[in-house]
Amino acid sequence: MRYLIFLMIAICPVTIIAQLSDSRFQESVRENNKELIALKKLLLATQAEAKTGLTPENPYIEYGYFPGNTPDLGTKEVFSVSQSFEFPTVYKYQKAVSKNKIELAKLSYQLAETEILLDARLKYCQLVYFSKMLQEHQNRYENAKMLNNAYQLKFDAGGASILERNKVKLRQLNEMNNLNNLNTDLLKLKKEMFIINGSNEPNIPDTAYPVLYLPGRDTIINRILELHPKIKIHEIQEKDAQLNVNLNKQNRLPAFEIGYESESVLDEVYRGLKAGITVPLWHDKNKLKASKLTAEYVVSATEQEKELVIAEYEKLYDKALSLKKILQEFNNIMTGSANIKYLDKALDLRQISVVDYYNELESYYEIIDSYLDTEFEYHKAMARLRNYINP
Repeated sequence: MRYLIFLMIAICPVTIIAQLSDSRFQESVRENNKELIALKKLLLATQAEAKTGLTPENPYIEYGYFPGNTPDLGTKEVFSVSQSFEFPTVYKYQKAVSKNKIELAKLSYQLAETEILLDARLKYCQLVYFSKMLQEHQNRYENAKMLNNAYQLKFDAGGASILERNKVKLRQLNEMNNLNNLNTDLLKLKKEMFIINGSNEPNIPDTAYPVLYLPGRDTIINRILELHPKIKIHEIQEKDAQLNVNLNKQNRLPAFEIGYESESVLDEVYRGLKAGITVPLWHDKNKLKASKLTAEYVVSATEQEKELVIAEYEKLYDKALSLKKILQEFNNIMTGSANIKYLDKALDLRQISVVDYYNELESYYEIIDSYLDTEFEYHKAMARLRNYINP
């Protein structure tokens, strides 16, 4: 029977082409997505900004010209050049803070990218799901159409009642409506994929779920702790907070200023070097205390984020594992459902009524629909699981 054949095709392992189609779409999104293109520019701007302010202040040059109010006084000219700078270790920590800011900007971009690519993965899974459902309902419609034509002939020949004919006809109309709804949903999804791909038509030659392997729970969790951008961002923020503590300690050290100055009045000229020191007594005296408290908060926030992420992925892993087992059970059930092929023959020989036929067929369709729904949910869960460990 065609439905059993279709189901066996649906549950067979997909080819490596499916993996290529899935990856190809994501690479296209990575290159064409307009939000990612804008975020790349923002990343470059943030990196450039983080590299500023790492050197001493600009030199200060001053010149004064002061004519006297009488010729006897002559003209006074003043010229000076000065350069201020922090304690040398300040610049060391400023560069470390700058490096951290650049790393945070990269991780923020990575987080946004992986979220967009996850959306692309889920849309691809939905595309496969709709394609399978469309093919299944197309088969159901063809069967309903063929049965309707046969019963119309029987009705015309007096071999079928009007109730039987109407029952079969309504079934065909119902399947036609299902096809129309699926086509509408598919067109909407393709429009969304067009937009996420930067208003470019996605090149997807094949629509099949990717070949997936579910690693062990510990492997998943370890990879998440190692690679998840949210955790890495918190770890960098923790490091940055400690650097700010060290920087504020250095800012309590004196700053210096050296310069050259000359002053001339008539034939008298005064030239020489000058030096100064800034003694940090009360300015920004609470910054160190504030930075220490911030560092303590960031450490706690990092641990909490790790716990939340681990809990989320443990729950997701359990869901994927459960769905995988359900799919295996479906396979076992469908393997033993070959007796469905006798329904058409039994109906043709009038061994069962049209009502009984559709009751049996409806049960069979429910199994197929449940299988396809479960398969879809499984691949969505796997898409989320591998989003950060296999981007």
